[in-house]
Amino acid sequence: MEIPTERYYVYVHINPLTDKVFYVGCAKGNNLRAFQFDKHRNEIWKKEVLSFGGFVNIKIEIVRTFYTATKAQEYEYYLMKELKSRGEAYCCLEHGY
Repeated sequence: MEIPTERYYVYVHINPLTDKVFYVGCAKGNNLRAFQFDKHRNEIWKKEVLSFGGFVNIKIEIVRTFYTATKAQEYEYYLMKELKSRGEAYCCLEHGY
């Protein structure tokens, strides 16, 4: 999915074995943070990814795009809270959830 550089987006990482969302994040434009798997990920996230064979197997979905960072972050928080209430997004440590 091509994302215009001026847009913000909310994305999810999905465990390919369970089809459950284990992480929700947001970023801006084509910096493709959703596809970065280096040191900025937390230890819980890294263990989850190793549990299904590494980041080459991860499923990524861009959920929604926004024109402002505030709207993207509000939606990220909403989605994280909603998913956590269903036992998903368990690798998210942001917002006290």
